[in-house]
Amino acid sequence: MLTRWSARLNSAAREYRPTSDPRELILAAKSIKIISENFDLTNDTAFQEAFSLIAKASRVVFLGFGYNETNLRRIKDSFHSAQKVFGSFYGFTQVEVEQVRARFHEMRATTMPDITPGARDHLNQKTLMFLREVVGL
Repeated sequence: MLTRWSARLNSAAREYRPTSDPRELILAAKSIKIISENFDLTNDTAFQEAFSLIAKASRVVFLGFGYNETNLRRIKDSFHSAQKVFGSFYGFTQVEVEQVRARFHEMRATTMPDITPGARDHLNQKTLMFLREVVGL
């Protein structure tokens, strides 16, 4: 799915769908942004807009997100307690899911909501099934 946000921030954005077309793969690869741990997000307009959109959202869904501490620390101030937050855990073990949930609970003091209750039941669901069964389309 091509979101309003991705289309606005990246004029070369493409609709999400599985593909092996080399032209589309090159286009997708060029839009990947690698961010070091020391990268200052406060001066990056794309990230500031993303944080603003997260803060305004009633539901936030993480798909293919690594949940490492640096990334969670960067986004934690964008959340509020009234939001519903969902996250896919494809390929995660039950222990890894519990570690992610624990990190979310630790940051809850900063109003970060809990993530996907019952996530253990959906460990190996691919994206579409996760969206259909957990989030709802």
